[in-house]
Amino acid sequence: MKRTVAPGLPIKSVKDTRQPEQSEVGGQMKLGATVLENVCFKIIVKPDSKENKILGYDKEKLAIRIAIKAKADKNKANIELIKFLSKQLNRKVRIKTGLKSREKIICIV
Repeated sequence: MKRTVAPGLPIKSVKDTRQPEQSEVGGQMKLGATVLENVCFKIIVKPDSKENKILGYDKEKLAIRIAIKAKADKNKANIELIKFLSKQLNRKVRIKTGLKSREKIICIV
């Protein structure tokens, strides 16, 4: 059985590290937390929008739709996308595939 992030969105690879009752991770105290690493998901970017926001989930393409303010010129939209997702997820993210495409695979590092 595949685990999913959202209905119909399969997790590509998951490293699930369970922490003891009280442990120190990255200088912060975590109480029974689960840390997920290397989670990848598909997104569709709409550049040159009014604001940065998550538009919803596309069931046909099995991807999350995201609007980005920056234009798709000289990698500006990709940089803005990474900043936006990093802020929303409180984690570092990277673009695995799709640097020159609207459809991208994003991985949480």
